[in-house]
Amino acid sequence: MSIPAYARRPHRIQPVTAVLPPTSSDTALDEATHDLFTDLMNQFGLDPQL
Repeated sequence: MSIPAYARRPHRIQPVTAVLPPTSSDTALDEATHDLFTDLMNQFGLDPQL
């Protein structure tokens, strides 16, 4: 696996959180998962295109 030259190499990953109500639907879970993934990838300077 290779690391793109333009990717950042943070020393520490910032916490990324999401809140889901107990009655959340599959759509809400999918949206929260996408937001978590996007926030985490942005810390490394990557632009997630899903």
